[in-house]
Amino acid sequence: MRVPLLFMAALLASTPAIAGPEHQALAGHYYLQGLHEVGSELLLKEDGSFQWFMSYGAVDQASSGTWTVSKDGARLVPKPPEGGKVPVKLKEVADWSSYAEYRLRQKIAKEEADVLAQRCPSMRGETVVTAPAMSVGWQPDSTQAGKAADALKPLDGLRAAAEAAAAASADKPDDEALRARSDAAVKAFWDQYVTAMSLHYEAGVTYPDIAAPQPPRTCRPALAEPDRDMPEAQWIGRQGVVVIDPKLDVGVPEVGIRMTFSDGSISEGRTDGRGFFTPVPQKTADVQHVMISYSLVDLAPVSVPVARAGRVLVILDFDYSAARPAFDEMILTRTPEGLTPEGYGRGVYVKGGK
Repeated sequence: MRVPLLFMAALLASTPAIAGPEHQALAGHYYLQGLHEVGSELLLKEDGSFQWFMSYGAVDQASSGTWTVSKDGARLVPKPPEGGKVPVKLKEVADWSSYAEYRLRQKIAKEEADVLAQRCPSMRGETVVTAPAMSVGWQPDSTQAGKAADALKPLDGLRAAAEAAAAASADKPDDEALRARSDAAVKAFWDQYVTAMSLHYEAGVTYPDIAAPQPPRTCRPALAEPDRDMPEAQWIGRQGVVVIDPKLDVGVPEVGIRMTFSDGSISEGRTDGRGFFTPVPQKTADVQHVMISYSLVDLAPVSVPVARAGRVLVILDFDYSAARPAFDEMILTRTPEGLTPEGYGRGVYVKGGK
């Protein structure tokens, strides 16, 4: 078990301030046993305070707070993080990068897709054509070849009708009647498509490539698919923020970002699952300040000045372990072996044993 010397010194040097009779029976220095590759110590003091440490892999966690005696054991509640502010600091203001451009375009594509999904009718069919189940000795029925060819003939007209109905609906997205006509016309195309393909299967005939109905121009994405290797001359991005936990080297999601620009404008949002935020649409002015908040804990926001103009990627170090306690509460159940923490499997804290 790897335990920092300073933490051990704090544990061993701690002495109870005010002894509480209800705490005396459980107070003591405990060691976690029963879990492989996990080291943990717990100091329950008679004054109702505790100190806790856990190490597993490359992750070390520590917490302190108060504990109370319950009917079955004890309940630990960590104290709020010290300092009162979101634990974040500026790492660097880097150049805008191809990766940042890629993430920006991903965000634009998603937001645009959400808007188009609300405004534009669907052009896709719900039925998937599959080959019929083939019993032993099954043979194609060549007499179906003529029917298969005839089933293709209406598709051009049905496709044109579906595209026309979709265009009319897209022009008036709030008209439910036009949306219903578009849905019906698209369905008619795909129903006939399924019929034609099924007949081709039965006849053993290779079916041709058939174009699907295309969405109206107003319903097509404005940007091409995001490309990680897009040339710098084609970049549209200017500013973004990346929030990283330096201990785990991963992005921190759900961090509130408020960017203030030199023209007085503001962009707000939250980091995504990889700790990235960039305003959409992008601003032409320079970034002056980035304010960071974290709604999951009651800490004051922190404002970071950005002393660099032009295309920038503001990279912030966020001490996630300092922002949130290692646990919201820990329930310990008294057993013959010691104190069993809820949710730790076979782990048990044993007093004074290693």
